[in-house]
Parts: sequence; C-alpha cells; structure tokens
Amino acid sequence: MQRAGKTELLKRGSNVMVGDVIETDASSKAKVLLADDSVLAIGPKSRVNVSDFVLDSNGRNVRLQVLAGRFKMAIAKFF
Repeated sequence: MQRAGKTELLKRGSNVMVGDVIETDASSKAKVLLADDSVLAIGPKSRVNVSDFVLDSNGRNVRLQVLAGRFKMAIAKFF
C-alpha cells in the first residue's frame, strides 16, 4: 500500500485511508472491509486508489480509481 509517498505492507487489521493506493503483485490479492461493512476485493496485478469515502446520516459516497487490474465490490445494504 502506498500512503503519503511511502510504501507499507498491508496486513490483516491494517487501516486503509482516503488517498491510499493498494497494489497487489502477480501472486497476491487483497480484501478490504470498509466502515459500512462493504467489501472491496482486489485481484492480482492490480492498483486501486481510494479517492473518497464518506459515510454519514445522509448516505455514503465512495470513489475508487482502478489504475490497473481488477476489483470486485460487495456493497452492504445501507439504511
């Protein structure tokens, strides 16, 4: 994961923040549990930028930039 120009290893329990870029190599995948219980699954050889994530009483707004590769999103029902 890239954050503020530095590369960090993403591990179970790591926090992902707006502006982070999650990158996987050919032999890795990543799953990210978002604050609204949605799940972002990122496939091998991918780069995904978490551009925006807002969750409040008015709803949610999520913006992802897929820079390379593939991802799948399981959206949690929001009330």
